[in-house]
Amino acid sequence: MKRKKNILILGGAGFIGFYLANDLADNKITLIDNLSKSKKKIDNKLKNFIKKKNITFINKDISTINPKYISKNFEYIFDLAATLGVQKVIDNSLETLENNLKLSLKAIDIAKKQKKLKKIFFASSSEIYDGGGKIYKLKYPAKENYPVTITDLNHKRSVYVISKLTAEILYLNSGLPSIIGRLHNIYGPRMGLKHVVPELITKFLSKKKTVNVYSPNHTRTFCYYSDAIEIIKKLMFNSFVPTDIYNIGNPYNEIKIKKLSLKISKFLRSKKKIKYISDTHNSPSRRLPDMKKTKKYIGKINYKDLDYGIKKTYLGLKLK
Repeated sequence: MKRKKNILILGGAGFIGFYLANDLADNKITLIDNLSKSKKKIDNKLKNFIKKKNITFINKDISTINPKYISKNFEYIFDLAATLGVQKVIDNSLETLENNLKLSLKAIDIAKKQKKLKKIFFASSSEIYDGGGKIYKLKYPAKENYPVTITDLNHKRSVYVISKLTAEILYLNSGLPSIIGRLHNIYGPRMGLKHVVPELITKFLSKKKTVNVYSPNHTRTFCYYSDAIEIIKKLMFNSFVPTDIYNIGNPYNEIKIKKLSLKISKFLRSKKKIKYISDTHNSPSRRLPDMKKTKKYIGKINYKDLDYGIKKTYLGLKLK
């Protein structure tokens, strides 16, 4: 009989946190989340999941929780909690910076008190590469060792990058066995509607006659959530993977946002007019991960294609 792992997921009710918990459901799992992304409500999927005997759900703000009330026997910790979403970050820039740093400091504090900790995972962001791409004209796909810089300190969107970069530095200097994953456009059902794939699907399904598409010439590669979770698990549960920074994403089929909108429109058989609008939020012009370093440790990755992911994301929206 396979021994159950004792796992803590911070931000366990969120998009990746919830699916990760489901994937690891045969283990002993504790989720901590203040449900801020779901307006303080527990949806039916989460409600049914936390009824399981081996699942513990703590509805608390991680940044203010007292570590002494948390078990000291976790073997694996996943730090997935953060304030994110472009508009939310811009509207609450100072709070975003403060909150994200508090969350990471608390996660590190909790991890340092564990007696049996094997690894901790921190969910960082592909946005860290944007400054290097724009200022140093670095070539894509982006490698983990690329120089990092901030494009414009006066732009409120920069606080999100700064919070992630600072957290990476904290983890690398914490002495903890840390896996830092720079996530590249992970998507799928149950994620927030402010992310590009579900946002475009929602726009084409709305009653409006025209769909506004921003940053049409920017390019992305999209990684379906189940593929990202497979990568995260392999990085975390293989003991030979060392503390370091790793890209997590799909390096194939880079696509312009314009072409993505046409692909979604065709899938939905939409007759709506599409209006293309230039970037208004200092968005990264490209996101394309170099996966060589990650593959060196976890081997081949079999990715779901974009058509599959769009269909599944659409079905998830319809079934809500």
